[in-house]
Amino acid sequence: MTTQKKVDLATWLASKGKEDASNKVTSLSSSSTDTQYPSAKLVYDELADKLDASDVPTKTSDLTNDGDGTNAFLTSHQDISGKEDTSNKVTSLSDSSTDTQYPSAKLVYDELADKLDAADVPTKTSDLTNDGDGTNDFVTKSTTSGLIKNDGSIDTSTYLTSHQDISGKEDKSNKVKSTAGWSSTTSDDNYPSEKLVKSALDLKANSADLATVATSGSYADLSNKPTVDTTITDGSTNAVSGNAVYDALALKSDTGHTHAASEVIDSTAHSNLETAANATQAAINTAIDTKIGALLSIELITVVAELPNASASTMNKMYLVAESSSKTNDNYEIFVTVRTGTSGSYSYAWEKVDTARLDLSGYVQKSAVDLEIVNDELILTLD
Repeated sequence: MTTQKKVDLATWLASKGKEDASNKVTSLSSSSTDTQYPSAKLVYDELADKLDASDVPTKTSDLTNDGDGTNAFLTSHQDISGKEDTSNKVTSLSDSSTDTQYPSAKLVYDELADKLDAADVPTKTSDLTNDGDGTNDFVTKSTTSGLIKNDGSIDTSTYLTSHQDISGKEDKSNKVKSTAGWSSTTSDDNYPSEKLVKSALDLKANSADLATVATSGSYADLSNKPTVDTTITDGSTNAVSGNAVYDALALKSDTGHTHAASEVIDSTAHSNLETAANATQAAINTAIDTKIGALLSIELITVVAELPNASASTMNKMYLVAESSSKTNDNYEIFVTVRTGTSGSYSYAWEKVDTARLDLSGYVQKSAVDLEIVNDELILTLD
């Protein structure tokens, strides 16, 4: 009698720890599933445009500062050199007031309240009342006490009837008392107060106190010059020479660089496939085909009169050896091969599992089993 049983190929391969080739995908999308697996080329293409961990910036000196003052990143400290210190604001004036202090708006208002507007100030002699008595027509000069008449006496009750000669006098309105009055457009008509000149000079360094570089302008005269690395070193805070950057980039591949599938290598050694590290895809495919072929033709149970040498070829099989004692022939000792060590230097040895009494008369012989794949289904035929 011939018996056939259909076995789902995907289920059978999965039970053997193998992937179904129909699950291999060459592109990724939001509909990708955990059942699918990517091709080596797809993995390579996805990684091609990714940065190496060593190329990812880890500190601010690795970045280009493109701050323009309108974003959240400061490019320099605020300039407060033109700002007043609020502690210098005063609300009253006295003879101890200084050029450093400045009045509040209310103080200015109060001080101006009793002052005449410019329009109300006399600007010509006709706006004045001449209360001279006619005896001071001839005045030789004036003082702060009054007019000195031609007879030498001082008249403190009368006023000048003609202008004084001020052609050799400075206009006080041109005097500046703080650096706020200085600018690139300052006129030659302006003149600084003595205090302002001294204060400005106090801020300047004497030429004898200057370093050599201040007058030579030579980089060689600088002290504490920065250290420049000629090679890129992890963790270094020094500046890097342009040649070092060029050399480092020369060791990198362009993002558009590609490899054929046969050139892609696996950096990991797989002991189950017996492939070495950096094996090519072609070598991996050959190893997989060899393993699958061995699975399809493997004898799981082998009856022998004497055990062969333990090796890779005896792995994953049970060997039945007839007991040495004079008993019936259906008494056997069971042995399996045990592997120890690491890839490339494995050691193999026999391990006795148990003693079994087996009757194989009802089992199907290998020659009576036919295994074939039809329309992606595994067909098992028994005669």
